[in-house]
Amino acid sequence: MEGSTKAVKKQNCGGGRSYHPLAILLWNAFTICLAISPCAFSQTFDVLIVEKPDHLVVYDSFQQSLSSLHESVLQPFAPLKVLKQRDVLSDGLTACEKVEVDGEVFYLLRDESGQLAGWKTLGTVRNFQNAKLLNDTIEVFGSRSIVLEHPVKSGRRFLSNGDRCLRYFNTAGVVYARLLGAKPEYGWLRLPATKKGKSWQIVRAQPIRVDLSPMIRDRVNGRIKDVNLAYSEVYSLLNKETGKRYPVPQWEVESTNTSLICVLRPAAAAGFYKQSIQTLSATLQTYLLGTGYDISEHANRIEIKKR
Repeated sequence: MEGSTKAVKKQNCGGGRSYHPLAILLWNAFTICLAISPCAFSQTFDVLIVEKPDHLVVYDSFQQSLSSLHESVLQPFAPLKVLKQRDVLSDGLTACEKVEVDGEVFYLLRDESGQLAGWKTLGTVRNFQNAKLLNDTIEVFGSRSIVLEHPVKSGRRFLSNGDRCLRYFNTAGVVYARLLGAKPEYGWLRLPATKKGKSWQIVRAQPIRVDLSPMIRDRVNGRIKDVNLAYSEVYSLLNKETGKRYPVPQWEVESTNTSLICVLRPAAAAGFYKQSIQTLSATLQTYLLGTGYDISEHANRIEIKKR
């Protein structure tokens, strides 16, 4: 490795900072691993529905005991999108499962056996693996044409003309949805493609929330943390191999109420890691599907803001 690196001249991109070709090669190779990681491009998630979520032990996105402000989204049978099945709180010890409900992040505590805390009193709990997310709204035309089936029981009801349902995910040919109205009502819909435009129609293909939710911020920060760790590991190997002290590029995240701005420091590194920046940008874009937010890329900056 030493012989091959000595044969290649180091490149300088201004400001007196140089980046060794080996570092660029190692990082661009590592970029492939980042790009194909399971959470980067997947459009599917595991989803839980819980009959009695009030028996769960729940912490909010700040890892504080659940406040009444958040309790409204944790209704019986509300779909809980699993972000990380095995996680720990910031104390590094308390086992939990990280989920998202209608744009809000929560931590469900686990007991010593690894089960969700309070599992004996949760009623029916169902786990749907690799469910395809939809997050749009449909309207029903006519009466007694579309049926909403109970989440776990045999009960069902016909929807009425003008009823609207928020579609959450698709699995095994049926759609899990919520009948919109004063009182949430969850259940299963069968929506044959042949009846689209006749018995039902998509009326608003937009997200549940249009603000930059804690879930999005958390996922972006997590990805940036992974990338920075990868840079540190690559440059640790490089500096050990060469006996030099090359500067380690790092991403910094600047946050406002309506946007996130990721900045690569030092700025000179951007010229050498264009492919890596594009890959990171594409990865972050997948987190924004259906949110009303988009990515813009400018040299050493990646901005996430409303369209």
